Amino acid sequence: MKSGIKTLAIWLIIIIISVAVLSGLLNNSDRKMNYSELIRAINQGEISEIEISSDKETLYVTEKTGDVASRVKEVTIPSLDTFMEEISENIASRTNCCYTR
Repeated sequence: MKSGIKTLAIWLIIIIISVAVLSGLLNNSDRKMNYSELIRAINQGEISEIEISSDKETLYVTEKTGDVASRVKEVTIPSLDTFMEEISENIASRTNCCYTR
């Protein structure tokens, strides 16, 4: 009887850990964006605002998701200079997109 309780307890612990890890991964991926996705989104006009963090390695990007709601995602960039060079043409040609520091 004791080994049955131990087995059940081990399975419950495994299930709880699995659920915690999966929920953490799902929540984290919803709040992050990779660099290539960011460049694509900028080029397609899907970004309404970009905030550069003080470390100049992280951006906080607000996506356009309709008239009312917007979503903020975190993006790690290779360097601020590289990022600015890649989007310089886009900044000059778009007036509906705001870039702030």
